[in-house]
Amino acid sequence: VHRGRVFAVDVAGRVFAWDLARAAGSSPDPECVPAAPGATSHGESVYQWNLAESADGRRLVLACTHGRYARHEKRGRDGSTKTVHWFRGDGVRLHELDVGDAGGRRWRRVTSLGDRALFLGANWPLWAAVTVSRGPPGQVARPNCVYVASAVLFGYQDEDFDVVVPDLDDGSCRQIKVSDRDEDEDGFVIPIWFTPTLQMWSRRAS
Repeated sequence: VHRGRVFAVDVAGRVFAWDLARAAGSSPDPECVPAAPGATSHGESVYQWNLAESADGRRLVLACTHGRYARHEKRGRDGSTKTVHWFRGDGVRLHELDVGDAGGRRWRRVTSLGDRALFLGANWPLWAAVTVSRGPPGQVARPNCVYVASAVLFGYQDEDFDVVVPDLDDGSCRQIKVSDRDEDEDGFVIPIWFTPTLQMWSRRAS
């Protein structure tokens, strides 16, 4: 939801908008938002689209995470090996649009998030609640990075990651495994992002 309208993106990167007041009346059909230039898949074998608001809430952000599958030799518990295709992230392309600009309605390429980090996935997108500083190599949350949890409802059993992390500073792309599930197990857990809320609880003396 952005500026009183519902926005959605399909698997091809096309963005649609619904005005809630009109959708409840006689005009339920969505408006097709102009496509972002250069935001197509460019032939990558795998790509995922997400929508978010800019950190200041003024613009709509379109993110395209892209990658490919690479052959990998996987060793089983019995010592046997088999060839699997594991996904390797290549990066992310970001565009933003001021939907209130009736004159232009043009997407603009975003090349930096500054000292912020953006978290995308199957649930509501989040920005880092506070600015993030770049620390030691093992630091998980880094500035100018996009953290993308897979939004696939039915996962691939041979995947060895849960989150893809493109870094807009150096163009690198990390993959992080946060769950402790075994790749050979049935089922798939989709990671989601949330902001914890801390409350003080006072225990009344009995």
